[in-house]
Amino acid sequence: FIIGSYYLCELRDALGVVGRQVRVWTVSMVDSVSEDADLQPASRGSAQVGAGVGLAMVGAALALAYLATAIMSGFSGGTIIFASIMVFLIVVVGVRSLASQGPDTAQLAFISLLAGAAFMLVVGLDFVRVEGDIDRMNSIFKFYLQVWVLMAVASAYLLWRIFHLQAIRQKSGNRRRGGMLRSAWVGALTVLILSASVYPIMGTQDRLRDRFEGNVTPMTLDGAAYMEGTTYRDAKGNVDLEADFEGIQWLRANVVGSPIILEANTPTYRWGGRVSIYTGLPSVVGWRWHQEQQRWDYRPDVGRRISDVSKIFNTLDTSVALELLIKYNVQYVYLGQLERNYYEDDGIAKFSDSMSPYLDNVFSTNDVDVYRVNTIN
Repeated sequence: FIIGSYYLCELRDALGVVGRQVRVWTVSMVDSVSEDADLQPASRGSAQVGAGVGLAMVGAALALAYLATAIMSGFSGGTIIFASIMVFLIVVVGVRSLASQGPDTAQLAFISLLAGAAFMLVVGLDFVRVEGDIDRMNSIFKFYLQVWVLMAVASAYLLWRIFHLQAIRQKSGNRRRGGMLRSAWVGALTVLILSASVYPIMGTQDRLRDRFEGNVTPMTLDGAAYMEGTTYRDAKGNVDLEADFEGIQWLRANVVGSPIILEANTPTYRWGGRVSIYTGLPSVVGWRWHQEQQRWDYRPDVGRRISDVSKIFNTLDTSVALELLIKYNVQYVYLGQLERNYYEDDGIAKFSDSMSPYLDNVFSTNDVDVYRVNTIN
């Protein structure tokens, strides 16, 4: 809305000039044909009809272009037509700005580049996609993340520019009409902003209430703040997130480098992988489906890693667990409520019993233990 409004506003005078030039050209063409051939009034009328036919042919060509697009992306035209028009407007204004070499040419050219790239990505995704994975979903999802960021940056600058230019122009003509249009535009923008703000503000809170037990976290930029005082409901048993938060904070404060950690692997969309996510430390295996998507030819290896993680936690054979820890170069073992819920009690108990000569307990609370693998032993 903001991007389109700005570029249309920039071109409104030019579009008016083009329209007037087309009318002048049509009239002059008809007059020249009539005078050159010594035509009778009836012939003049024929010439006018001929000009009309020419314009009709142009309209027919545009209609055919729309029909071709409709066949490819649906009779609403999908997003191709709209995005293509936006690219055209952006290119025209960008070229005009470069040609004028004004004081703000560099800024406008850069913003036009961002906005143009966003809309060209939109058009391109209707023709090109990554095959073999959930149709177009992942292509659209991954690329539109970039599209929305590019559009957001461009919109922020162009919104300021719209009001800035309006403040310095102060045109004398059509004051009343311009005032009404401005009021309508500001009203529409306000409605859009308020509507777009509903989900981030209210939807996030409802999502937290639905997924977690405990007080809803106040609005904050801390992405881990929701863990404090919150319980996660898992099919295998509840998990106190604050206990995990303490263990994660310790790892972030005390671990140097990128040692590999061992933690529970769970079905998708659950609490598995939380230590790796919030510390940035690599784990033996992460989200199964994502790992398989990104390493399609190595899917059996992903399955083996998941099986080996379960074996390390469940086996009662210390030598088997040690062999696998060494195989994956694990340097820290994380035992929280999630691991205790998902794996066998006897297997979990060995970390503080038969494996104690090979592990150093470096962090311990009632619910979380972190062990460092003693590579010397």
